Amino acid sequence: MICQFCGTEATLTKEHVIPAWISTLPTFTGKVIVDSRAGDSGESKTFSLKKIDLQVRIACGDCNGGWMSRLENSVKVFLGPLLEGAPVSLGPEHLGALARWCIKTAIAEVNTSGYGAILPPVTARQLADGDAPTNVAVWISRFHDTMYHDRPVRLRPRRLDCTADSVYVGSLVDFTAALGPLVIKVVFVPGAIAHGLEALEFDEPKPLIPLWPNPVAALPWPPAFSYCEAELVALNFALAGISLVQRRVDPH
Repeated sequence: MICQFCGTEATLTKEHVIPAWISTLPTFTGKVIVDSRAGDSGESKTFSLKKIDLQVRIACGDCNGGWMSRLENSVKVFLGPLLEGAPVSLGPEHLGALARWCIKTAIAEVNTSGYGAILPPVTARQLADGDAPTNVAVWISRFHDTMYHDRPVRLRPRRLDCTADSVYVGSLVDFTAALGPLVIKVVFVPGAIAHGLEALEFDEPKPLIPLWPNPVAALPWPPAFSYCEAELVALNFALAGISLVQRRVDPH
């Protein structure tokens, strides 16, 4: 089979959608209820796990044990304390690594929903080479659970047709998730580059913190604002505020 990241033909290994080490954190230990709203129908599936063990075969052994493992280790240092509610100061390197981690996580989860590969090979290789793909946008925010305190994991991928400035740019994939206190919003537009569209903007009344392609310079965590349960559901369907920004590409 073909590795979705490096494009080589190899035996694919299992990749955790949510890293196994997160299950060992006190916030998640012994009470992992996953709320997954997958598929175009938007049907919700809620299931209980003793630990987070959602896996998908999308990466070869070299990718899984190489750059993916290094990426995991690089974010674990600050992401673990962040998920436990500790104050964390994130600089440019942290934010860049977190953006790539969010993209990798979204790719894995979208594959479990039956959507299959969502990135052109060239952009998947960008991620493997240490860059965030050019047709992806990433935001994060803070989540404050006001309804289900025993449901720390919420995964909600969606796919729909996307039109920008009256131009059909293909299928858009939106991944909204909450992992403990962390809100993740990742949007993929695989056909954006072919239409000369390379950036995504999001207009949302409650602030989302951009990680890619135009990241903030630094981020003291936690931010002052947070999303509640109802706002997270609304954020999952708040696609009208996304616009594709056309930029001229310098031929030189």
